[in-house]
Amino acid sequence: MSTSEDPQVIGEKPTQIGMTDKEIRIWQTLTKVSDSINGLEQLHPMKEEETYRGLHDLQILLSERPGLRALGWPQPFTEDEIHNQRENLVELGMTQAELDVWYALGSVAGTMLYLPELYPMQREETAHDFHKLQSRLLARPVFRAAGLKDQTPGQQVISSPQVSKDTSSALGMTDKEVAAWESLAGVANQINRLPTVYPWERRETQHDLHHIELRLLARPSLRSIS
Repeated sequence: MSTSEDPQVIGEKPTQIGMTDKEIRIWQTLTKVSDSINGLEQLHPMKEEETYRGLHDLQILLSERPGLRALGWPQPFTEDEIHNQRENLVELGMTQAELDVWYALGSVAGTMLYLPELYPMQREETAHDFHKLQSRLLARPVFRAAGLKDQTPGQQVISSPQVSKDTSSALGMTDKEVAAWESLAGVANQINRLPTVYPWERRETQHDLHHIELRLLARPSLRSIS
């Protein structure tokens, strides 16, 4: 996820949307690491993708920080902060399409987190999966500020499992699980319509979506063995 812009310019633009000097220095270090890895000999067909996935995850965790502050973290949210969250995210640089995905994703997350827990830590693991997608959304304004352009690359899209309502019910999914599945499919379609801001983004996002989909598909089997 490198950029050819001058380092000083890279530093100025993220500052305008709330990145601290320390965060910008870490961003520049990660960018140099990414550029250095480009020169390594490829030793395994999957290692390039896996390596960049790890680097992108680090850059996303760093780049979401202005967005987390815009939402009111790390302090407990006040009523005013909750009321101003949307306006703060717009000021951060999120587009209307990204905001639509943000709120739709939050709704699906709430639905899934209220499903009965079938094993210890299931709810926590589900929350982590949704946090990955939310982090990606919060990071997008920073990627644009750093000089990465919206693009639609010709990368392979991994299709989600196609499961009809009748099929999911026959598999043993409850009405609430089927509703969560259908809502998640709608959010996935919204996400896939967003322009990508770096190569591999759409593929990595679909990996994250698949983790959540598989959690829903696994619930009938988990009930059968409990």
